[in-house]
Amino acid sequence: VVRCDRKVWRIFARHHYLSGVIPSSSRTWLMTINKVPAAFLAEMRQPHPKAKNIRRISRMVVSPDFQGLGLGYVFMSMIASAYKCEKERTTATFAHPSLIHTFNKSSNWAMIKKPGKNSQHSVGSRKDTTMTDMSSNIKRHKSARATASFEWCGSKNASYHKQLIENYSKK
Repeated sequence: VVRCDRKVWRIFARHHYLSGVIPSSSRTWLMTINKVPAAFLAEMRQPHPKAKNIRRISRMVVSPDFQGLGLGYVFMSMIASAYKCEKERTTATFAHPSLIHTFNKSSNWAMIKKPGKNSQHSVGSRKDTTMTDMSSNIKRHKSARATASFEWCGSKNASYHKQLIENYSKK
């Protein structure tokens, strides 16, 4: 995993359901496997009236050749655990039901917004949400993109921090 130029997005944009525009304030990351681009991630500071330490993963794409291996989960967790060393919070929002299911099962990510059409409901505890609740919300809002939001609650990882954040900052 390395920092990359925003232009790398061009390789992955056609595989993502949102617009091809990456905000200029984004930090972009590339995961390779045997020197082959496997996944792309863009994250940025989340504007918030009170909290100044929130980073939001705005784009995450795994190349079709590498999908289904759990690379997206690993990639996002690496970045989030590195930022936790700087007391940064990391959030991500998903529409894909299998991603929602995977992150909801994880003890490292807490659901902070249940799936639903433009839902403003925040969940105090991930135990408050069951897959049955999520499935009914997703089915109820088929006409809109049902999304769920998660925040990293796992531990910090100093070795990822050194590899990903510190080393880049020194350049």
